[in-house]
Amino acid sequence: MFAFKPVAFATALLGLVHAAPAVTERQDIILLTLCTDANLGGSCLDYQGTPGVCGNVVGEFDNSISSLVAGTESRPCIFYNNPNCDRSGGSVTLGGRQDALPAGFDNSISSIECLACLIPEGCP
Repeated sequence: MFAFKPVAFATALLGLVHAAPAVTERQDIILLTLCTDANLGGSCLDYQGTPGVCGNVVGEFDNSISSLVAGTESRPCIFYNNPNCDRSGGSVTLGGRQDALPAGFDNSISSIECLACLIPEGCP
């Protein structure tokens, strides 16, 4: 019959244990709310922006945003009228609650890039 000896069993278990992979520091996430009507009305989408990374607005929200909440006034996001954060169609930097968007950006936003630094300390 089989009989386990405590020392042999412990040694076998220790041989199966591997070190956990190193955990990298989590990137900041900036939470945004994008809405199809003024004053945060209509359909709204909760969006997570990663600082310094461009994200395209997809589905029914592409070219349909009329109000939003973007991070804070000191940590804003850049909103682009073109996909892929292409500045040629125009861009605007906004932070905090925006019950209405500036002229030329209502129902025109296609991509978003949140800033990786704080204002007014300045961005590189």
